[in-house]
Parts: sequence; C-alpha cells; structure tokens
Amino acid sequence: LYLISEILERIVFSDSNLQINKSIKSSEERLNAEIHFEQLLFIDNREAIKKQIETVKVESLDQLQRMRIWHNEAPDRLSLESEAEENYRGFEDQISSNTYLLRMTNVPSWDEFIESSKSKYSIIQTFLEFKEDLAKLEVLHPLVSAIQYFSERYRDRITRKEANEITIEAALQQDKRTDVCRVLSTKWNKLLANHEFNLDEYGFTNMKKSFLFVTNLPLSYVLVEDLKQSKPREEGSGGMYLKATLKYLCNIQNKFLEVLEKRIQQSQDQNEFGGFRLSSETLDVFKLSKDHIITAPDQNTLRDVLQKSISLCPELGKGSIIEYDWNQINPELFKQILLNKPKLSSNKLLYFNYQGESSSLPNLFLSISNSSRQVPLPKACKDKLETELAKMKEDNVDTYGETLKTLFSSLRLVMYYLSNHCDEKIAKLKLGEYVEIVSFPQEDKAFCKKVPFGDVELSYIVDYYNFIEEKLYDHKENDEEGDIFDEDGLVESDITALIEKCKRGTLPKIEDFLKLMKKFTMRRLGEVSDLDEPLREGMGDYDSWWDGTEEIYRSLKANIPISLKVKHIRALSRKLSERLQSS
Repeated sequence: LYLISEILERIVFSDSNLQINKSIKSSEERLNAEIHFEQLLFIDNREAIKKQIETVKVESLDQLQRMRIWHNEAPDRLSLESEAEENYRGFEDQISSNTYLLRMTNVPSWDEFIESSKSKYSIIQTFLEFKEDLAKLEVLHPLVSAIQYFSERYRDRITRKEANEITIEAALQQDKRTDVCRVLSTKWNKLLANHEFNLDEYGFTNMKKSFLFVTNLPLSYVLVEDLKQSKPREEGSGGMYLKATLKYLCNIQNKFLEVLEKRIQQSQDQNEFGGFRLSSETLDVFKLSKDHIITAPDQNTLRDVLQKSISLCPELGKGSIIEYDWNQINPELFKQILLNKPKLSSNKLLYFNYQGESSSLPNLFLSISNSSRQVPLPKACKDKLETELAKMKEDNVDTYGETLKTLFSSLRLVMYYLSNHCDEKIAKLKLGEYVEIVSFPQEDKAFCKKVPFGDVELSYIVDYYNFIEEKLYDHKENDEEGDIFDEDGLVESDITALIEKCKRGTLPKIEDFLKLMKKFTMRRLGEVSDLDEPLREGMGDYDSWWDGTEEIYRSLKANIPISLKVKHIRALSRKLSERLQSS
C-alpha cells in the first residue's frame, strides 16, 4: 500500500516532465512514453524510494512491538523483524527492475505458443506438424547412453546363453549401477503411454507395439548387435527393440530437418532466419550429446526470445494485447532451437560381440596382417606378462579373472579399430599409446595403460590376443560347470585313437590340437545351438573361427571321430591336457 501511495503522490504532485502524450498512435511511441515515465518515476528516484521504505519498515517494527506489549505479549525482536520484513518483501526487486512496466509475466508454453500463433513461418509450421514425433526425441540421449554402457561393459565378457538367463536388473545390481536405466525406462514408458512407436518400416514387423522397458527383461534385450552379425534366438535378443527404436528416432530428426530445409529453400523471404543456415553435418548417433537433439525451448528460453520482440497494442482498450515482431522472433528461435543441429546416422552400430561367437575374428586377423607385419610376442615380453598375471592370480583370483576379461575385451576392440585403419607406423605404437588416440571406454583405457599390459607393441597384437585368450580359457575351465563338461558318450578308445593320429602327424601335435580346441571353445562354442551335434559338424566353416589354412582345417575335421560331440569339447580338452602332462 505504501508503494502505491508513493506512486500516486508522485503523479499527483509531479511537474510537467511526467505528463504523457495522449496522442500516441503506434506501439513504438507507446513504448518510448512508458520508458520515459518509468525513468522519471522510478529509476531516477530509486534510492530515495528505497530509503523511504526502510523508514516505514522501522516505524512498522516499533508499532508491532507496542501492540505486543499492549496485549501483554513478550516482544520477541527477531520474530518482529521477520514479520516486518515479510510485509515488504519483494519491493526492492520491483523498484530495481528496468522493465517494470513492460515485461512478460505469463509466458505461454511452447505448445500454446505455436498453436496460437498460426504463423506462416517455416519453423512454426514444421514444429506443428512434427509436434508429437519430436516429443519422442526425449528418449534418444538416455537410449544411446544405455546402449554404450551395456556394449562396453559386456562386449566379449558374456555368452549369449548367459545374457538370456540374467535380467537387466540383476546385471546392474551386480555392477552396482542401478542408475543406468532409470532415466531411460521412465521416459520410454511415459512416452509409450501417449505416443505410437511405429517400427514396421525398419524390418521389425513382429515387434510388440507397446514394448515397455522394464528391468526384469533378459540382458540380451539391451545388447545391441550389428544387423549383419545378429543371430537372436529369443524375441528381443540382439537388441532388436532398441536397435529399431534408435533408427526410428534418428529418422524423426532427419525428416524434420529435411522438411524445414525444403521450406527454407522455397521461402520468398530469404532473410527469414537472419542469415542462419541449417547444419549440413551428419553425425554418428553414438557421438551424440544433448545439444545435438532438436527440442522445444524451455519456459525461460521462450521468455527471453519473446521479450525481445513483443510490443503492446497502442489502441484504446487493447493495452493488454501482445504483438510479436516475427522479424526478430524467427532468427532468435532458429539460434536457440536449430543452430548446429545435425542429421543423425545409426548405420554404424557400436562393436559388440558375445563371448564364444567370433565369426569376424579371422577377418580381423587377416585385415591387420595385410596392413602391417605381425610377429610373435618376444620371449622377454611374454615373460613379463606371465610374471604379472601369476602374481595377480596368487594375490586374488577374482581380480585375476577380471583382469583377463578386461584385457581380452580391450584387445578385441583394438583389433576392430586396427582392421579399419592400420599401417607400419601405427603398428609401432604401444597399446597404452594407441588407446589414447582412439575413442576408447575410459575404464578400459586406464587399464590398458598399466605396466606391463600397455607396453606391448601393436605389431604383436594378434599373438598377444591369442596369449590372453588361452589364459582366459584356462581360468574359465576352473569356474565353468554344466553340459559343456558332459562326458556322457565320450569313448576312451576314441581319445586314444585321436592321440595316435596326433603322434603320426595325421592331426596336429597334441599341444597344438589342444590349443585349437581351446580356440574353438572361446570363438565358436557360443554359436552352436545343439550340443549333441557331432564335433566335426559343430566346428562350422573354416573361416568362422579358424585362423589357419582351409586345407589343414578340412583335414582336421575329417580325422575327428564322429562319436565326439560338441558337448564333449571341454572334457576332451581336459583329458588331452592330462595325457600331455603325464607323457
């Protein structure tokens, strides 16, 4: 009340400087008059008004104190000050504002703004058409983050069977990372309640239209494989749903930009966006940040944009009507919403491979060997690795196992990168140096830089991989149980006959044959669906896991007894190892 009375007093007893021209005919004249009025009434006298308000606050405090004493109440100075302060809270901010008379207090939501504006301009038109689809992009960033996490965490560290048997929730609890899917599942399920995700055109016509993202699903649902390599056994495995959704969401942003770009080209007003242009970049979706995604502006951003371009209607009785200057709004909206927003590509998925499924491995070896000379690990280098691993195994067998898994997975990823680009110069780099110059998971990068694991040159990478692969097999052999140890139907005479063939040279030497069986287990076993299948049939084509010549491979298959089954592979390897040690 005091502030209002102060304003009225200044108007009533003002000099001629405060008189406002009553013949205002335009928004610009009205705005100038209001600024002039505000300047004289508030800005120039701001300090004086603030001092007067402080005086009234002191007087109010004294009055409150006297009233308490009159009613026989103990005067609490602190509570009195608080009560007096409450009476005048906010005055200083109001008086200090330079836009006291002309500012937006009720900013419309983005949806209200675009629907009420009925603008002929390209941005508003396109946003109206894509309104429902663009809302779905809210799930894109958490989706990409989740795929990246699961790919990096489980690549080459889990079999397909294990991924189908463990739930997402159980896996995350083991890793103590229950936060990974919280945002994704919340946003995904909220969007599904209000929007249709039509994924038929992406080749997934059998997918459920209302697929809810819940963490009691099998882990295989979030392990996204390359389309060409994916061999899902269960509905949803191979990351089917996430893979299709990823392509679907990328296409929403791409279509929006294509439509808008076409409208800009057809626009008669080439200066509609103040010289700004849409990005010509196409971004790999796995390099995505939140800033790359097209989203509606929040309330504060929209307020800032509109505040710069509003004016009030100068006509009598229409003072509350807000008018927009679209020549200012369009460039601001473009800058805030569309600047540097690229088209998105999901064609190149992250490298992911299940343990025991290495159909691409021979091609990796061949590609690297064709690009740079690969040589065996030097004895001194191998001895250092052996010593360090033996020490780790003695100290803590679990840490030893995790070290082997991390190193095994990291070497596979390094070989994947090298298969795309490698030369003699790169081959001279050490592992620890190489992971610094490529996009590599942070935790694995830190491990690969450790001594002695990161000191190995890339010219040894293939042999290094084989060395760690065999170590991991030996470690897993002590942990695994179940049908892959099955000895049912394993005939002792067949084992003796096989050993005799090794001695005669019909088959490789026992130690070499044993290494081959270990490679088969690590690279191929996970892809064999029928464990009762004869081993020679289950071995598959020579280029599915074999890194030798086709001639030797065919001879190997032909001389393996037909009675040996895939399920005998680990038991067979163990018996061969025992025979080798006893001889």
